[in-house]
Amino acid sequence: MQARAGAEGEWATVGRVLRPATAAVTTFPAARYAAPGTVAAIAVHGIRIRLPADAGALRGISIQPREFGHLPHRYGGHVPGPSAILTDIPAGTAIFRELAPLVGDTVRLERSGAARDIPPGWRPSPGDVLRIDSVEPEDAPQEIVLENRPGGTVEAVFRDGSRKRVARVIRPVRGTGRFDGTAYTGAGALNTNHGGVITISTAPALRPEDEGRPPECRGGFQIIPSGHARTQPVMPQSMVVAPLEQARPLEGQPPLFAGVLSLGDGSPVVEMLAPGAGWVPLPAIVGKHDDSFTKAGLARLGIRAKGDAGAFRILLRARDRDFLASAVRAAARTPEERAAPEDPLVWEIRGGVPPGTAYVIFSSGERTLAISNVRPFRLALDRASDGQELTATFVSPDGRLAGSRSATVVRSGGRLAVRERSSSL
Repeated sequence: MQARAGAEGEWATVGRVLRPATAAVTTFPAARYAAPGTVAAIAVHGIRIRLPADAGALRGISIQPREFGHLPHRYGGHVPGPSAILTDIPAGTAIFRELAPLVGDTVRLERSGAARDIPPGWRPSPGDVLRIDSVEPEDAPQEIVLENRPGGTVEAVFRDGSRKRVARVIRPVRGTGRFDGTAYTGAGALNTNHGGVITISTAPALRPEDEGRPPECRGGFQIIPSGHARTQPVMPQSMVVAPLEQARPLEGQPPLFAGVLSLGDGSPVVEMLAPGAGWVPLPAIVGKHDDSFTKAGLARLGIRAKGDAGAFRILLRARDRDFLASAVRAAARTPEERAAPEDPLVWEIRGGVPPGTAYVIFSSGERTLAISNVRPFRLALDRASDGQELTATFVSPDGRLAGSRSATVVRSGGRLAVRERSSSL
């Protein structure tokens, strides 16, 4: 598997195929919002491609990361079977993160260096070469703001400061749930985008062997367009958005459900507006909770808001040529190499906790990294740097500060570790 940044870039090997696809199968229902011969869905745990078919049938193939060669226990998504191209690329890396295409990008067959459209009825076989040409939008917004209330606005904010209403909220999100792939995504990062959904992770990227088995490590919520929502169960873990009056349906349309949102680089890109506290990073939340974003739910997480979560915003980081070239270099390897991301950095506090501590706020500088209200209090960082300063602040049930503990990220034995320095109780 190869990638390059732009037509003038050099091809680099970023992975290899462990098992080729040998069939096309009926694909997931929301693929109908994508044109035949295009990318229908992107996710840290798989890419779905809709194929041309007779009479509008939904046929497709998938590209899978190595962890999803055997689907996790309690997996709830599309089962690709023999239509899966299984790779040795870890979930949430390379083509399943920075180098992922966009929903709607064209997929073609390549033979002798020339690309051609996939013909109707095509069936994959070993030796076929697929080519995905990803095109970055020229007029993409730099953020999307969604008011979390019935009748709330959905606005695209552009680099010149201008704003454009693109949708309206008809049902706010209240909770978080156990969505596929979120254990490989990172809190505040995008997990999935297709014509009928945006899935946002609230779970740290703990990267288990099987994310469906205990202990629970998945967490997130969804944004769904109103037409597709009518085919889905009503649940507090989903925000439902509808088109503006006289506008076309949102399904399969930019900027929310095609052509704009990428999977980023694993850094948090989604923030929450907590009334009285301003914009804050999404807290790390795993498991199914129906009230995570209510005032009471936020209070349990240590966020002293004056009401329910007021809004969410998705920050879109430009994927220019420099970004993509850097991502290609980072992912490049020889076919014999296997890219293995480091395990998350974990700081677990077991002893010396002030009596009556309700929760712990983990921070670095002025940035809140996570809030833990379950013992043992624990911080899991997908990304950290040698020398990074960390602070754990202990908070009592009435909101009073009960003490703090500081630590430094150090490199030990070729891996990053946390070295505690001092405490103030």
